[in-house]
Amino acid sequence: MKATSITQTKNMIIDRIKQALPEKIEHTGDKIHDALINGAIDSVSETIRDLSSWFEDLAWEAYLTSLFQTTIILSWIRKLGAKKGMRLASYQTIWVTLPTGTKIQIRSPFFVKASPKKGRKKRGPQKRGEHLLLSVIGFVHKIAPDLAFRVIQLSILSPSFDIASNTLKQEGINLSANQIRRLVSEMGRPDLGSRVDRLLSNDDAFIFKNRRILLAADGGRLPPVTEVKSRLNVRASSKIMKKLKSYFVSNSTRIQYEASRAIKLPTGSGVIESAIRRVINMRVKSPGSFWKLNFVETVIYLRAQVLYGRWGNIIRNWTHSLRCNFM
Repeated sequence: MKATSITQTKNMIIDRIKQALPEKIEHTGDKIHDALINGAIDSVSETIRDLSSWFEDLAWEAYLTSLFQTTIILSWIRKLGAKKGMRLASYQTIWVTLPTGTKIQIRSPFFVKASPKKGRKKRGPQKRGEHLLLSVIGFVHKIAPDLAFRVIQLSILSPSFDIASNTLKQEGINLSANQIRRLVSEMGRPDLGSRVDRLLSNDDAFIFKNRRILLAADGGRLPPVTEVKSRLNVRASSKIMKKLKSYFVSNSTRIQYEASRAIKLPTGSGVIESAIRRVINMRVKSPGSFWKLNFVETVIYLRAQVLYGRWGNIIRNWTHSLRCNFM
C-alpha cells in the first residue's frame, strides 16, 4: 500500500507501531514479573533496555518503510535528483543499519548521473550513483546518522579502528574496521574552509564573522640578551653574541611577552606540546602504523574536536550543511 499524502504516511507509521506494541509490552511485563518473583531484580534493567532498543528499531522500521512508500515524497525526491543532474535508475532492496545496530531491509530509490543529451558518453565507470532519499535523511554509507557519529567518535578516541570495531561488537553492533574507516573518510571530504565552519558554534560564528584570526604557537620563553651572555660566559663582541643580538633585534616586534602577559595570553609552549601528544601522538604514532596524508589529517582534525568539546558543533553543522546541500 502506497501513501499519497503526509497524513497517510503518519497513519501508516502509527498503525505499524500499534500492531506490534501490545504483544511486546505484555511479554516484557511477564519477564519483569518473573524476575521480581525469582529475586532477579538486577535483570529488570536489562529487560527494560531491550524493550527500549526494540521500540527504537520498530519506530525506525515503520518510519523508513512508510516514507519510502509515500508517493509525494518519491515525487519530490525525483525533482531533487533532477536538480542535481541525476535520474532514478531503479528501486533496490538494500540493508541499512539502524542506530541500535540492527540491520533491516528496505526498497530504496537509486539515482545515477543523468546521461548527456548530446554528444558521446563520457568514458569511465557507469551506473555510479547514490540512494538519494537515504542521503537526505542523513544516512552515511547506509548507516543511521546517530550511529555513524557515535562510531566515528569511538574510533577517534580508540587506539585503533580494530579496537573500535571489537568494542562495538560487544554492544551487538557489527561494523568492520574498514567500514569504520569509510565513515571517518566521509567526514574528511569537505575543504579546509568548510572544516573550520563545522567546528564553530553559532556564538563562535557571530564573534569571528568577517574577522581575520591569527593563531600563533611559541617555542618557549626567550631570555634577555644579558641573561644569554651570562649563561654562555662569552664576550659581547663574540660571534655568538652578535648573532643572538641580531636575531633579537630583528624579531623584537614578535617578542612581546610583557604585552601578552598583561592581557593574560600564554607565552609558553606547554599547551601546544600537550596538544601534540594528546591529539596526534597517542592516536596516529603507534608502532608499525602507516597513514595516507589526507586520511591522517581527517583523523587529527576530528580527534581535536572530540577532545576539546566541539563534537556537538560538528554534528549540528554537518546536519545543517546536509540540509543546505539538498534543499
